[in-house]
Amino acid sequence: IYGTFVALAIGLSANTLTAISIAAGLGSAILLALPDYPANVGGLASLYLSFFLDQVDGEVARYHRRPTLAGTYLDELRHILIYAAPVFGLSMRLVAAHPTPLLAGAGFAAAISLIILRFNANAAQFLFTKKVLIGVHGLIELHASDPRSGSKARVRNGSRRRRAPGAVSKAIGAVAYVTTNQVGLLLSILAYVHILRLIDNQALHEDLFLMYTGAVVGLALLGIWKLAYRGQ
Repeated sequence: IYGTFVALAIGLSANTLTAISIAAGLGSAILLALPDYPANVGGLASLYLSFFLDQVDGEVARYHRRPTLAGTYLDELRHILIYAAPVFGLSMRLVAAHPTPLLAGAGFAAAISLIILRFNANAAQFLFTKKVLIGVHGLIELHASDPRSGSKARVRNGSRRRRAPGAVSKAIGAVAYVTTNQVGLLLSILAYVHILRLIDNQALHEDLFLMYTGAVVGLALLGIWKLAYRGQ
């Protein structure tokens, strides 16, 4: 709330805050890729700033009571970039010390999997919107009643009504969100940076990163399987 107070006092818009948040997150990825401990700590501070501003921009938008489509898009873009970029930056640090296709591929797979996990957090809403509001088999009919009547607007696709996402889709979204939670990601990167600093063992660093990659890839594949084949 204090960050929101300062942002409102100096007249920063929600979109400006989101843009600064994206820049701070991408900057953290660059600093985490450098083989320098102070730079890595600076990268963590920059990443925390990115997470912090991600909370402030929404509060500023709600304060002005005018959230925009552009702001929503920027916010989603930030989530996709800032979960993946720092982890990819760390992988590039390992690749620089020991260039192997396995490490390079693991860094890429981890970054892509984090993007998928973030998408899964909102996939149920995205897919439901695409299927119902846009329509899969043709144009839809939107019947909005007179607001003075107090009745709810109806959404139809042909003669069939679509049901809201089921419990499975919602559960997968919740699991994906917890998996890519900002605090968890920040703490895991903090621990890893300190391991790089305190333990001079390249093989251990590589094994830890490969284990992390295996975990996020497995979760991403599980989410895809449940959403695409089980959740339908």
